Amino acid sequence: MYAFIKRAIDKELIPSVSLVLSMFICTALLHYVIIPNIKHTIVLRDELSRYKSLIRGDEKYGKLKTEIREKQKELEKKHTELTRGLGDPHDLSGLLQMIFDKAWQAEIRFDKTVPQKEAKGKDYIHYPVLLEMTTTYNQLGKFISSLENIPQIVRVDRVAVMAKDDKNIYARVLITCFLSLQK
Repeated sequence: MYAFIKRAIDKELIPSVSLVLSMFICTALLHYVIIPNIKHTIVLRDELSRYKSLIRGDEKYGKLKTEIREKQKELEKKHTELTRGLGDPHDLSGLLQMIFDKAWQAEIRFDKTVPQKEAKGKDYIHYPVLLEMTTTYNQLGKFISSLENIPQIVRVDRVAVMAKDDKNIYARVLITCFLSLQK
């Protein structure tokens, strides 16, 4: 009887071991390859459905789009107000002319204007200009105040003042003009 069992085991050993090994390999493939790919596919499918809903213009996207357009209109309006009197906000000569006009309104005449080395930023080009003038304290204050009212375009960096006589002062004002890189 034992001989019969031994022959049966010898006869079915190779197919049994092959079956067990193939089940082990299938389980390993399922665990390490197929299931992670299915999970990744589900994540990608969810992301794709989000993008499709954005493209269709669902409520959230429509609201966001409307808000962005309103903000853009407000910024354009504010930019127009700030650059009033400036022909092209991307033109340095027009910006300098606006600064000279503000000086003229403050009854200031420049003795000298010295452009400094320009620097390129992420969205703007920075043009520093040194303005030298003989004026009074009141006129200088009026001029600087008018420049500070347009803060997105011109920044007053430094002011140096030296007394010249009883009424007048010699002033050096370093301003930086910002011009947008986008036209």
